[in-house]
Amino acid sequence: MSSEAKMRALVTLVVVLSQFACLPSLAQELAGSVTTSASTLRQVNELTNEIIYHEIALQRINTHFRIESTRQPRLRPWRQLLYSETNSNCTEAGLIGRMALSYPFMSKDSGRPDQTLIQRSAAVSMIGQLVGAAGESFELLVNMTNDWKARKRGFDPKSYRKKVNNLTAKIDDLIREREELIKSSQLSETDLEMANAEGALLRDVRDLTCLQYSQYHSSAKRLRFFQNAAYLISINKNLVGAASNVLNIQASRLRDSKISGSASLLNLIAGVLVTATPVFGRVSGNLAGLVDRRIVSKDFARVQARESAAFARDRLQLEELLSKGGYSQAAGQPEQLNRIGIYSRQEELLLAQRANISRERKQARNTTIENVAFGTVVGTSRMTAGILGMVGAWRYGNVPWIGSRFTAAGSTVYAAGTALNSLETARVRFSQAWSAHKEAQKGILPRQVLEARLATLDAMEKSLGSLGMTAAKPGNLYQ
Repeated sequence: MSSEAKMRALVTLVVVLSQFACLPSLAQELAGSVTTSASTLRQVNELTNEIIYHEIALQRINTHFRIESTRQPRLRPWRQLLYSETNSNCTEAGLIGRMALSYPFMSKDSGRPDQTLIQRSAAVSMIGQLVGAAGESFELLVNMTNDWKARKRGFDPKSYRKKVNNLTAKIDDLIREREELIKSSQLSETDLEMANAEGALLRDVRDLTCLQYSQYHSSAKRLRFFQNAAYLISINKNLVGAASNVLNIQASRLRDSKISGSASLLNLIAGVLVTATPVFGRVSGNLAGLVDRRIVSKDFARVQARESAAFARDRLQLEELLSKGGYSQAAGQPEQLNRIGIYSRQEELLLAQRANISRERKQARNTTIENVAFGTVVGTSRMTAGILGMVGAWRYGNVPWIGSRFTAAGSTVYAAGTALNSLETARVRFSQAWSAHKEAQKGILPRQVLEARLATLDAMEKSLGSLGMTAAKPGNLYQ
């Protein structure tokens, strides 16, 4: 072998040996890359689990607040029935007395009715109206007491808003940290696509839960304004009616038709208040809810997902990616597949919430229409009695038999409206009780639906723990 050939062989040998020498470092580099990818995916999964825990806590806060803000005293409907029926029946008895004392004296030269009996009829009506005012005042006081108790337990709207804002800020920080970790890592294309798809689901839950918060917060304001406004108007209506009967008693004692006309004017005002109660209460409640929703919506200006359909679409996309495979074994395949079950339950909760809200809105709309129609009939009958009483007293005060005609006509119309009020109030109360009984058997009472939602949230959280998906849970601060 020539010296030149020996030289070439030696160079070749050196090159080969150098390549073998680089293999350990190359292997180490590849191993390091795999380890880094596995570590990144593990951190992404831990952050994902932590976000889910916090979003479950946020939904739990919403549900507890909904239960507290819609809680009503168990005996309130039956107490209100007692107040209303006492008021209506006493008023009806007084009106029947006035009719009995007016019809026999509608002809010329028939004389005047017994003034003592007129005073007693007015006193009976006044007692019923004072009972109604006292009952409504008691319910208003109960509302104020319950608001104070809710504030002590941290379930008033102000405390609720603070809790939600704190927890939402924590969720936003975790989502931001997760996104930055994904961007700074060197994941495979498939792993990156699945991580981003799951991130979209997490943002959907965050957005839809924030919208749920704004709905519950404004609904609580609307309900309280509606109830309190209706109670205040009803109290004033009964007090005005009682004052009208006080004037009737005084007019009878003094034989002064001008005072009797003033009493009829107050009766007219009370009739206007009866007609306005359902309308004013609903309008004031809706305005309060609208203003409150605009205020709290400023806390979540970045909300993108506004319908559960967005969540359903993103969930199906993640399931499709998982079905294709091709992701790393280090990608935490069991956790991702198990979290799909969590997301399916989330979708069930969102759909159930939408159905429940739709049912509540339909019931509220039907109740409002019914109350407005009923209030108009009852209120106008009282307004008619007031107008006839004013005309009879102020224009024909010196002609008793003509005044008796106006009094008889007004009392008859008012008595018909009062009888309708008594019957309709009883019918509505027992109808509501029967409907509540049937809904309770089906498990669709609002409180039952909310308690079922809490049970589902607890099961979702337990499933994360039972599957070994550990994360830093929210703490008692958010419970």
